[in-house]
Amino acid sequence: MKIYRLPDDALNRLLMIAREHTKLALRAMNKKCPPEERKRILKQIEHLRQERERLLDSQ
Repeated sequence: MKIYRLPDDALNRLLMIAREHTKLALRAMNKKCPPEERKRILKQIEHLRQERERLLDSQ
């Protein structure tokens, strides 16, 4: 297990990423979500994952 020591701004951004990821995932799971929107949401989630990894790798 790796332990991270991150500055406050990085921690805040990680929290924002987690919140946005959760919000997007809930929207994508809605049965009324059109397939084209679901694809867009999945791309956004992947972008958030990449940003999270960059933040963690930079420390």
